[in-house]
Amino acid sequence: MGQLLFQRPLLKGQEREEIDLSRFAKGTYVVRLASREGVCYERVVVQ
Repeated sequence: MGQLLFQRPLLKGQEREEIDLSRFAKGTYVVRLASREGVCYERVVVQ
């Protein structure tokens, strides 16, 4: 449906973050990761 459900910037020097997706309904989501080098999209399935 194209809605933004979660957004958070990484802290300075942080290279990874774990996100708990259990609070989201079952379905397929697109995760967008943006950095200075570009943007990456990954499809994630919550079951």
